[in-house]
Amino acid sequence: MEYKVVRSTDDNFETICMHCEMNIVPENLASNGGTLQFQFLTYQSDCIIYAQEASSILGFNALVIDSNMGFYVNQIAVKKDCQRKGIGTTLISMGKDMADKLSLPVYAHVRDYNIGSKKTFEKCGFEKDDTYRTENSLFYAYHQKAIGEKVSEK
Repeated sequence: MEYKVVRSTDDNFETICMHCEMNIVPENLASNGGTLQFQFLTYQSDCIIYAQEASSILGFNALVIDSNMGFYVNQIAVKKDCQRKGIGTTLISMGKDMADKLSLPVYAHVRDYNIGSKKTFEKCGFEKDDTYRTENSLFYAYHQKAIGEKVSEK
């Protein structure tokens, strides 16, 4: 398995985004009880970190990068049959490493029903610091505990 980074300025960025939206996002939302709402990663993300085996993308971490606010995890997803193998943890860790090099924090919003994502973010050194409700969902806001903190080996 390889982990790769593609930026919005790269030629293959749109292709990678489309693959993630069409093949991973629908499966994840259905299995987590969510409804299908395409994120249009191409227009809403600055960088995609993804795990690939052969020609198949197994998971991705879509980041929005703001030099003032930090790195926002716009969306993270791992194919159902590839979950619980450390892929999500590695994708988050790679995003944290990129942010650390710029001395920027990482933050995310996770829907209340997405227990797997909540556990993964907590395992990766994030803490819940806020809760808010939208029309359709309850979200937990997570932030990185400390810049430069390494992911636990649990």
